[in-house]
Formats: sequence, C-alpha cells, structure tokens
Amino acid sequence: MTTQQRPPLDGDEKLARLALYLGLQTNAAAFHRVLRQTGRAVEAFDGRDLTVLGVNLRPLFSAGLFEEAQARLEEARQKGRRILFWEDEDYPARLDEIPDPPPVLWIQGTLEAEDQFAVSLVGSREASRPGLTAARRLAREGARMGLTIVSGLARGIDAQAHQGALEAGGRTLAVLGSGLDWVYPKENAGLYQEIARHGALISEFPPEVRPLPAHFPRRNRVVAGLGLAVVVVEAGQRSGALITARLALELNREVMALPGPAGAASARGAHGLIKSGAALVESMAEVLVEIKPRLLEGLAAPAPESLPALEPLAGEPPAESLDEEARPAASEPPRPARSRKTVRRPADPPENPKPSPDLTGLPPDGPEAQILAQLARGPRDADSLARALGLNPADLSLLMLNLELSGRVERLESGWFGLAAG
Repeated sequence: MTTQQRPPLDGDEKLARLALYLGLQTNAAAFHRVLRQTGRAVEAFDGRDLTVLGVNLRPLFSAGLFEEAQARLEEARQKGRRILFWEDEDYPARLDEIPDPPPVLWIQGTLEAEDQFAVSLVGSREASRPGLTAARRLAREGARMGLTIVSGLARGIDAQAHQGALEAGGRTLAVLGSGLDWVYPKENAGLYQEIARHGALISEFPPEVRPLPAHFPRRNRVVAGLGLAVVVVEAGQRSGALITARLALELNREVMALPGPAGAASARGAHGLIKSGAALVESMAEVLVEIKPRLLEGLAAPAPESLPALEPLAGEPPAESLDEEARPAASEPPRPARSRKTVRRPADPPENPKPSPDLTGLPPDGPEAQILAQLARGPRDADSLARALGLNPADLSLLMLNLELSGRVERLESGWFGLAAG
C-alpha cells in the first residue's frame, strides 16, 4: 500500500522503535519529537540524557523494554499478525501526510498496493434506516469500482460501510480505537473476522488495550489519512465523524457529505458540512468526480446503474455507548464537480469555559500544563496561545495535537481551543 519505495529498516532499529513507543506509552507526538532529536530510535537508548521540550524522558525507559518489544514481535507472529513501523518500506505512504503518523501499526489481514485508492466513509452510530442503507450502497458502489473502503468499525454507518464493501467482493480497512484483541462494539465480531480475511484491521495500540474515549480521535486521524476523500453519511453536531472531516480538510483531502432526513438530529452535522462548502454527493460516481483524476489513474468505474439494488436492512442498530462492555477478539489469524469552499467557522468563541484542567501525569512546569492553565481561563485561539507562552507555531501545533488526542483539549466549532468536557 505504498506510493513510493523506502529502504527497509534494519531489525535493530525496528526493535528499538517498538521499545521506544512502548516506553513513551504509545505517545506518537513524543515519539516523533525524540526521533527528530536523535535521528534513530537506537540512539535514544545509548545512555545519554534525553530531554525533549524541557522534559527528561530517560525515567520512562526501563531495562526490560527491549525484551518486551521482542515478546510482542513474537506474539504478533504467532497470531498471524504483522507489525509495521513508520518509514518502513510497507508502511502506508498516505499516513506520512498526517501529523505525527502512528510510529507502530498492528495489522490483522493484509495491506495491498490497491489500497492507496481508498475512500473513507464515516457517519453516525445512530443513523436513520435510509442513512444506513445509503452507506451500504455507497460502499458497494465504491468496491465495485475498485476502491478500498475505509471506516472505523463502529456501530451504524461504519459497520454498514464495511458490510457493503464485503458484499461487493471488495476490500475494506477498519481502523480501531482499541488493540486487536478487542472487538468493539461486541456485535461486530463476525464483521471483524470478515474484514481480517478480505482487507485489514489496523490499530496503533498494543493488542490488549481496551477501547477508551480518548483513543477515538486518534483513530479518526488515521481514517482520514488513509483515504483520498472522506464521505460523511449522517452525523450529529458532536459526532466523531466531524472530527474525521475536519482532519481530512487539514490534510487537503476532499470532504463530501450525503444529506440525511430533514430535521433529523443525526443529519445536522452532515448538513452543516454541506452548508460550509463540502460537496453534496448521492453516489460513488459523484465521489469519483470530486477526487482529483490523477490520483485515480487506471481505476475502472462502471456505471452506477449496473449495480444490483440493495435489499432493505432488517433493522436499525441501537445507539452505541462507550460504557458498553467490549468483547475480546478471537485470536483467528455524475454530477459536475464543484470547488470545495473553505469551511466557515464563527469568529467568536463559545461561552461557558471549562475551569478544571486535567494535569494528571504532566510535569507541572511543562508546556502542556501551561497551555491547560491558559485554557482554564477560557477558550483561546492558537495565535494568542503561542504569544502568551512564547512558543513558535510549529511547537504549539504539536503540543495541541497531543493534548487533543489525549482527551484534555478539544477544538471548538469556532476554531478556538478549549478544555475538553470532563
């Protein structure tokens, strides 16, 4: 699934990268800061004092990290899984374009060269029956055209996107908000196994990591990064699908939306995207028109009319809750194109700031704690934060992404930052 060949990483560097990632508690932003300082992961373990942005990381490194890393490589081999490393020759090249690409990916299934022609299809867990049917139809159309369908294996739109691709005999990639040892939600156990056989399950978390709310924004950035475009099918105003859409815009991906029932709460987010300039699409043929043709060179696209009609869905899935118990996984191995406008955001921040920052595990004098202290006074924009803290925009961007992915900070509809709701 690469668009260019990279020289392979040697075995020592792979082992050191996995050990470093584990030692940093799977913090991708910290991993990349270390590599920018040391050049290679093996250099992080050479006995020098290692300080990044004023924080000494040496205490995080234990003597047993290399042994743990070696054990995890062997565990993956025994379970028929693969561990991919950032900058290795088989690492998905499109993920290089996202901020702080996952340093390590656990894969169950296979990644293929044709997966570079992928569309990410996301939406509400509480979608209407027409929305669920539409997601399944779009995925079937895309798979028939040779596209790989990417989604997040959630209940609702995600599950129907994967199912539609499988029904058409196509490929689908599921990016998880947990490790590979967990199926979430638990009724997707059969779908989990089918995706592993006809695509891949992808996680940046070690296999035993349970699904937690803070993991899903990290999952969403990978969903956005793997696709040439993101198509939103029904999404509420606070839906995780809108996070995926925002990340896609920041990555210069095409963002499109399929409208839902008028007045339905589950469709307000998708309708907001359309009002802000996202292309309104109703078929995968229209999605292809919106995607730059050079990225889809050689892709066969049959006429949508040739696709068989879908049978109505038997029922509508219930709402998904992050408090629901996850289930351990089995160990089995054309409308004319229109220019996308810049999504408009209101200029004024919302009221009611959240006054209680979460400083757990952060150095009290570190830059992250200083950012949270600023946001405890009320939402702020990036420029004023950078000036107040004396940080350059690049460093602030990395810090904000890390705080956002850890669930401490959220980007508000205004484009400003605020403390995440507790």
